[in-house]
Amino acid sequence: MPSQAQAEDQVARGQAIYQERCASCHGEQGEGKVGRSLIGPDAGLEGYGTARGPFDYVRKVMPAGARRRLTEIEYWAVLAYILDHNGRLPSGTTLSRKTAGRISLQP
Repeated sequence: MPSQAQAEDQVARGQAIYQERCASCHGEQGEGKVGRSLIGPDAGLEGYGTARGPFDYVRKVMPAGARRRLTEIEYWAVLAYILDHNGRLPSGTTLSRKTAGRISLQP
């Protein structure tokens, strides 16, 4: 079972990847820029049902102009960062194929 430290490391890694690969379109704080808002009340996460939904979507279409350029582990890390900053990642959870379907994005 993953530890709290592993979960925190995943979020930190996701933040670094987000800043490098996503912030130019989605804003430094996920507030939206050229791309939609990813962090905050306008993120629209609830439309996906569980954390598996945004993973499947983002993996197919992002980063813009460079689809599927991240590894699966990197996509999970970025999503963990986004969910954590939206208060939707349960404490101590390392996001993965195994855990994503159990994480509800409903309010």
